[in-house]
Amino acid sequence: MAKNEIVQPVSFMHTHYDKLTNLEAGKHNDITLTDIKGAVGAISIADGNNTRSTNVACILNDILYPEVQKKFKAEIDTVTAVHSIANIRGS
Repeated sequence: MAKNEIVQPVSFMHTHYDKLTNLEAGKHNDITLTDIKGAVGAISIADGNNTRSTNVACILNDILYPEVQKKFKAEIDTVTAVHSIANIRGS
């Protein structure tokens, strides 16, 4: 490796995509298509759980801290006021 060479990290999905490409090209692999599908499924489930957890935490914080919820809503209204339905209709 050269002194100034930048090494890019290899992602989990990139590794599996390369292996899928090898399978499609008929090259030998130590992984099957079923293994790849299982890995993709696991990542999808993990992402869904993460999104759900974030949403639940946000809702619970809104319930526990209504003063923060009011500030949050005011900020969202300020940012989205230009694109609100009333402004689009010309009201």
